Amino acid sequence: MKEQIHSLSRHQQFLMLGEVIDFLNSQGILQKEIAKKIKKGKPAIGQTQLSQIKQYGKRTEDEQVELKAKFGKRLQGVLLDIIQAYYLQYDLQKREWSIKEPNKKTQLKFWKLFDNDSGRRAVALALLSLLIATIALSLVFLKSGGRKKYKGKIRLDRIEGQTVFFTFDLTQVPKGELAVFDYDLNIYDVRVATKKDTLKERFGRLSQFYGRPGNYVAKLWVSGYLVDSVAFTLETKKWQGYARQRNASKFEKNDMFLYCDLTQRHGIMHIPDTMGKYVWTNIFYINSFPVSGDNFCLETRIKNGKKNGGLYAFDATVGIYGQNKDKIAANFVTKGTHHYAYVNLVDKKISGKRENLGRFGIDLSYWRVIKIKAYNSKVSFFVDDQVIGSFLYAKPLGQIKGLYYTFKGTGMVDWVKITGNDGNILYEDNFNNCKE
Repeated sequence: MKEQIHSLSRHQQFLMLGEVIDFLNSQGILQKEIAKKIKKGKPAIGQTQLSQIKQYGKRTEDEQVELKAKFGKRLQGVLLDIIQAYYLQYDLQKREWSIKEPNKKTQLKFWKLFDNDSGRRAVALALLSLLIATIALSLVFLKSGGRKKYKGKIRLDRIEGQTVFFTFDLTQVPKGELAVFDYDLNIYDVRVATKKDTLKERFGRLSQFYGRPGNYVAKLWVSGYLVDSVAFTLETKKWQGYARQRNASKFEKNDMFLYCDLTQRHGIMHIPDTMGKYVWTNIFYINSFPVSGDNFCLETRIKNGKKNGGLYAFDATVGIYGQNKDKIAANFVTKGTHHYAYVNLVDKKISGKRENLGRFGIDLSYWRVIKIKAYNSKVSFFVDDQVIGSFLYAKPLGQIKGLYYTFKGTGMVDWVKITGNDGNILYEDNFNNCKE
């Protein structure tokens, strides 16, 4: 656990500490009691400071930066102190924390076995037997594909508007096994939000309203094992946009914009923001394009400067959705802030915090032509016809299921087109007529 925490970024450590505090609170342990348990340090960590850390995920980016500067490396020590003080363990499969205090009497009796030769031999034989049994079980586990052979199934029945209907079948799952249906539901575009139902019946139907279009993967779990999943897409007829207001809580619904709202400036796609109230804007077109995501060239002309509503570090993400929520994308930022840059390569992400993505730091105050070209398991990124990075990837993206832009502030898009590697135009939009 210590090595895992060391490998986390400061942002991830804040989020984990918030989860730990929430879990302890749910066990009836208050912040005041937690503060007494952990070691003293500078800055002092008391009840008030723990409350600030707990609310980290709900704060604005500027407030988060301020908290990181305030606590510095001290945060890592606090997290480790709390985990050790309460004997916390994290279950990766169930994604939940638990308290497992060791049995001190059992420990004392066990160590007394080492007081004589016969005891040491007995312990050695026991450990050898345990090692052999572990190897045998591991071989069986690997041979079975790494999971129990449950035969639960889910099926997508139909989609009506933004409501999706499912059927589940657990008739071949033994009684007593816990079955959970994960809708993969992002409530109001909150990435950490989800919805899961515990299934008590062995067969039945479910339905769920999805708040926004997108690519989803509903999953069926039995006793912590994924036994079936179904991918589906809620398409849009045209481009749509969502915008998040300043200081909005994570459960506030984002403002939505339809195609004609986005193209009021004829020939420019842009979320209007005369009051300067939007921090992040997202523009997307979710549809099944007749294009392979592993053999295409996307070109688009974008801008995200301060004069048109951009906010520091003027992030501009251009991305392509594939099947099963995979994507190829790049986040461009202003020069000197390339630690915020990143590249998505289907199921892999390269972060500017760990890799040198300095060439993805560009001046976006004027129009730039971005090109993304994928061919033969290699994707290349261009700015104004100059290649800035090429990467290999292993997992195919499959058919293109959507295009999207994300801006820090309110960026602009002049045009977009997709061609095959033979040069034929497969999709194009200049945003000139919202009635098209």
